[in-house]
Amino acid sequence: MISCKRLNVRLDEQDIDAFWGELQSSGANKGVLYSFGGFTRPALEKAQALDICCCKLYKNQPPDLPESLVLKFYCCTPKFRIRLGELPDEIWGFTTFNDLFSFRLSSETSPTVLDHLSEIYCKGEKAAIEVATKSREFPQSWSSGIEISTIHEGAPLFLSVLVEGAWEVYRGKLEAHLLHGSYSFTSGEFQGSQMSPWVDLRGPHPGPAWELVEDPPVKIEPGVGIFILEGGDFRQKAIEYYGPNASR
Repeated sequence: MISCKRLNVRLDEQDIDAFWGELQSSGANKGVLYSFGGFTRPALEKAQALDICCCKLYKNQPPDLPESLVLKFYCCTPKFRIRLGELPDEIWGFTTFNDLFSFRLSSETSPTVLDHLSEIYCKGEKAAIEVATKSREFPQSWSSGIEISTIHEGAPLFLSVLVEGAWEVYRGKLEAHLLHGSYSFTSGEFQGSQMSPWVDLRGPHPGPAWELVEDPPVKIEPGVGIFILEGGDFRQKAIEYYGPNASR
């Protein structure tokens, strides 16, 4: 037997008693009670004792039960840093990072430093995501680099260029989720589908529906959704953020 109550107030113990009477007289062996306004805690306790299932329907609306209905979506966005070893400017002649980026490792036709850094970044990002996917963890920071060389006063001189990859973790704001389905207060379960907040793929931030998490958990709990953004334009970002800056 199913009963739906579209009231703006929460159903109380008296409402449960009334439904229990209807259930008994109907001869049904199971009762499900839907409430538009929700239920009081004593009403839920009585319903559980009487084996009545108390539910609330959702359709294109944000959840209003964070103490009962756990909705978690995370979004991980990549970031990077470029670090240099000791750089004697009078030997290498690099004034800005653009000078370093355009340096060719062997000949006039060989790949530039920026070419190699772009390849390293793509591989490092992909490897971090693969590990995170298999272990159900957030992607971890990583680092990799190259070494360039020149001859100074008859002896080889080396310079290390390091790329460090990391991730910022964002959590979807509760009011940005949408639900389609039914939540059972008595069993603490939601049956249906849930939509995460929209993700902005154009900018450095996933959007206004996401908030930065300063100390994310190590493990991702079962049932939690996660987006890991990848494949950004490392070359363009490196030129934009580092290129004009002094290489000291």
